[in-house]
Amino acid sequence: MHLQNRNGHYHLRLRIPSDLSPLIPQREIVKSLKTTSLKTARDSSLQYIQGITQTSSLLRSGFITADQATERLMSLIGKKRIDSHMELLQCLRRLVWSLLSLFTPEVPL
Repeated sequence: MHLQNRNGHYHLRLRIPSDLSPLIPQREIVKSLKTTSLKTARDSSLQYIQGITQTSSLLRSGFITADQATERLMSLIGKKRIDSHMELLQCLRRLVWSLLSLFTPEVPL
């Protein structure tokens, strides 16, 4: 987590956990906290941190599906849909590779 002050307003920068990268095409989320107060920014950033941490834990443990995780993350960061065709292709490519890695048997050395 990193708070940035841009032109007097605070923004939150969060790195996407590697197991969630097939679900979100960015490497990090930058979210405006719409405040000029550092204390308010710290307080409001907690909901985003908690949401991403909770979603990744639920996905890792198998309590939610990838579709449910995507929906939760998109609603958390305020995105309604994938913004471009290239982002959609990148997301699908990562998802396919992660699925292939699940079903590819490991070769013992």
